[in-house]
Amino acid sequence: MAFGSKTGASAAKWRKDLGASPEEGDKSWLQELSSWALAQNIVAPPDDLDVLVRAVERGLPPKTHLILVAESLPPKHALVRLAQEKGAHVRRRAERRGRSIDTLDISPIVADELGPLKKRLARDAELELKDRLGDDLRLIASELRKLALYVGDRAQIVREDVEAVVAPVREEEFFALAEAVGEGDAAKALQLFGDDLRRRANASAVALPFLGGVASAVRKALADSARYADAGSRELGYNEFQAKLFPALESELSAKKEKVPHPFVAWLGYKRARRRPRAFWRRALIRCAEVDFELKNGADPRLSMERLLLEVCAR
Repeated sequence: MAFGSKTGASAAKWRKDLGASPEEGDKSWLQELSSWALAQNIVAPPDDLDVLVRAVERGLPPKTHLILVAESLPPKHALVRLAQEKGAHVRRRAERRGRSIDTLDISPIVADELGPLKKRLARDAELELKDRLGDDLRLIASELRKLALYVGDRAQIVREDVEAVVAPVREEEFFALAEAVGEGDAAKALQLFGDDLRRRANASAVALPFLGGVASAVRKALADSARYADAGSRELGYNEFQAKLFPALESELSAKKEKVPHPFVAWLGYKRARRRPRAFWRRALIRCAEVDFELKNGADPRLSMERLLLEVCAR
């Protein structure tokens, strides 16, 4: 609540969590309200964390072990204190020396997984592995074990091994799919689907979630096509879009308590939606529904999805 104070949430944090951000003129009132709440000892109701902490403090049933896994916790977090008092706190951390994924230090994990097997990970293979998996340390460890089995007696794991065994699973893949659909890039969309198939080796388990990603991209393009229908025939540049069209989009989404995208992301959506008439996106969404019905009634998942991608990404 303490918007504007050193420890208070920023306007961006307000918008992300609540769907609206306070005006600058609200700052003094919110600070006053925050001070009053602190003086009255008003606190938020207990959440799931409080319930978990109390349950563990009461004690677990005999012969029961509870393992808690967290990506990141501050040293004074209640769960850290609880682990130190009631059990053990095991840390496994990979540090970054910069913002990009290539600065992620995974050498401790590589040493743990490959050291006992007397195998090495080549530098270009490490970069490819991090680019495909991001900073999911548990997944990196799992894939290193697979790579060790794949190379057999060979002492070094090279980039070609990573490309053959490890399929991309980073969050960026979802955005890449949306981009491929919006740009009409059938080759890229088929490649992403193939990567997903290679990772799970089960077309049925891949098709429906992947279809959901395609339908989401089509639905967004259809919404953008309708939203910008009266924006004129001339395509606006980024600065002009930000000045003329983005404020209305921001107001619309804020009123619906939906996440407001970055102006550049919104501009890309505006451009992609203009590349096809609204009737195309409407028909593509209907095709997604038809393929969903087909998949749930025994259709070949690979053929159905590949046919859909070729239709949706048709130029």
